Amino acid sequence: MNGIAVAQLVSTKSGTASPFFVTHDGGATWRTEEISPTTQIRELASTPQYWYAITDQCPPVNAQCSQYRLERAPVSTMRWTTLAIPPPIDKYGSDLNLTAFGSDVWLSTMNQVSEPYSSYVAISHDYGVSYPVSVHPVLNSVTACGLEAMSYEVVWAICDQGMMAGQIPYSDDGGIHWILKESSFKQPNILSSFAFGSFDPVNDGIAFAVDGFSPHYLYRIRNGSTPAEIVGSITTGQFPSTLCFVNERVGFLLNQGEGGPSTSLFYTNDGGLHWSKDHS
Repeated sequence: MNGIAVAQLVSTKSGTASPFFVTHDGGATWRTEEISPTTQIRELASTPQYWYAITDQCPPVNAQCSQYRLERAPVSTMRWTTLAIPPPIDKYGSDLNLTAFGSDVWLSTMNQVSEPYSSYVAISHDYGVSYPVSVHPVLNSVTACGLEAMSYEVVWAICDQGMMAGQIPYSDDGGIHWILKESSFKQPNILSSFAFGSFDPVNDGIAFAVDGFSPHYLYRIRNGSTPAEIVGSITTGQFPSTLCFVNERVGFLLNQGEGGPSTSLFYTNDGGLHWSKDHS
């Protein structure tokens, strides 16, 4: 099983870079690599065939990072090559988001400089080589919406709306059309997933969420048109901060305790019905 862990930026002789650790044996052993001594990794996505990264170039200290790039490397060789970012989204590299599934790659960004502040989605069906670009007003947000592809058809968008709240649009045709999820949360269509909540799509038929307005409940969402359902209670503390499910039953919750900055990790193996503290 392959994996990458991106480390914090480090200074090099040539500038600043994002080192990363690579494993090909499920985490038993790791080796350290970098794309170049001046390359910062801003976004990372993977498929069984390729790693994809949104990067920029960071020359010597006190110089601003620039030259946003889309880079790709085969999983087997980790040899990185640069792919073209299509116009007009090449002008908005600082807000560029990335996801991938199979041979498809999605780029999302937003013009935050001038009206009408358009939100763009570029979709490639040939491993990131070519991209038609379209405008999607439903994806307008404080910053560009991040995308999560669960299949060739099912794609979620996580859109920060400010004030610790966000919207979660849904597409069942690969990002061509988007709808806002009707939910049973206290504020219709609003999922507070950016401060004291979390949204975690698991596959093309299941997503889990903790809503910041009701942080003691775990919600399960089937798709973008059915109401969210409460599937469990979270009594582990006040502010669940990160939710990560491995599959429909096994998941982890990183929790900030009440009254302080301490964090704890909790584990479920029954789809969120019960949680226990992980002591490993």
